[in-house]
Amino acid sequence: MRRLGIACILAGLLGCSPKAEAPSSPLLIMAAGSLNRAMPALVEAYKSTHQRDATVILGATGSLSAQLENGAPADLFFAADEATVDRLVARGTLDSASRIIYARGVLTLVWRTGIAQPATLQDLTNPRFAVVALANPDLAPYGAAARSALQASALWTQVLPRIVYGENIAGAWQLVQSGNADVGLVARSVIDDEAAARSLPINPSLYPPLLQAAASVSASKHPDRAAFLAFVQSVAGQDILRRHGFDPPR
Repeated sequence: MRRLGIACILAGLLGCSPKAEAPSSPLLIMAAGSLNRAMPALVEAYKSTHQRDATVILGATGSLSAQLENGAPADLFFAADEATVDRLVARGTLDSASRIIYARGVLTLVWRTGIAQPATLQDLTNPRFAVVALANPDLAPYGAAARSALQASALWTQVLPRIVYGENIAGAWQLVQSGNADVGLVARSVIDDEAAARSLPINPSLYPPLLQAAASVSASKHPDRAAFLAFVQSVAGQDILRRHGFDPPR
């Protein structure tokens, strides 16, 4: 006992503790491709205010949800729609009490540099737009929204033979950015400021509202999962989302 007491006194003099609390491991966040620019900014801001870090995995909402259902580890899931989150909540994969709507997405027509600007969505029937990029409608809500907009405008059948698919919405934007597609129907949130001058918003009445939902993974025990969701909903978090092309949820 005397030796233990001396050891504790020495530890105190050296500024040590018998067992320091280990810092929390980074949050593991699965996020839709529409957050390719906003999520890194959210993580950086959260890290600076909470002294906590996060790792982000970006992908198509459908692909990420399948991974979660198959047991892939994650703490939080940010989808590009409500339906996918609600389906995973119903199956117990996501925690219903944590579910939030964090943003409203905006579908945008964007074109590559060096090509004449389309005036309206109807201009996509012009053969000069030889390749039209969309996200895969079966995996990505923005791809499904783009298909809905083209169908509502009676353009789907005419444009379909010239469509190429990105796996997610960021991939569709990359096809336009690289020049491998002439135009794309993408999320406003994925395009940079320079490309914003080469874009037109699509009439929101042509596609279902892109209300984007998030929730914590039911199996997660990470102590920061609720705090990060709260930060995303805060004034600071919503300002970051707005600056990266999202509308506020309504």
